[in-house]
Amino acid sequence: MFKLGCIFYHLIPGFLTDLVLRLQGRKPILMKSYPKIHEALLLLYPFSGRTIIMDTNNTTKMWDVMSAWDRAIFPFDMANFNWDDYFSRIVTGMRVFLLRSPGIHWKSPNGDYLGCAYCIAFLKFCYTLLSGH
Repeated sequence: MFKLGCIFYHLIPGFLTDLVLRLQGRKPILMKSYPKIHEALLLLYPFSGRTIIMDTNNTTKMWDVMSAWDRAIFPFDMANFNWDDYFSRIVTGMRVFLLRSPGIHWKSPNGDYLGCAYCIAFLKFCYTLLSGH
């Protein structure tokens, strides 16, 4: 089923898009990047295709009994966690180590990397949906 979905949702639209880009005299991009995307999807399937239920009861209990000195040494309070930095690093890590891509080339007029911003926004959206917040 995965291969059939790849053909109809990735390869045919990617081929047509690249054909239009070639006709416009521009460089085709999708058909070259789809093998990396499909490889990443297959690598991530064991983690995204299953339901994993976790709780933080033991962590919360341990945090409650820790002294202020211990909390300063082992800072793992999620209330103070920097989610923007986390998502920025996780997206960069997935791009570099899973997709083996050295950089994102979508820049806005002011020089920001749009692809990374969109990935971070998407991951935040997924986290919000999964966490129920």
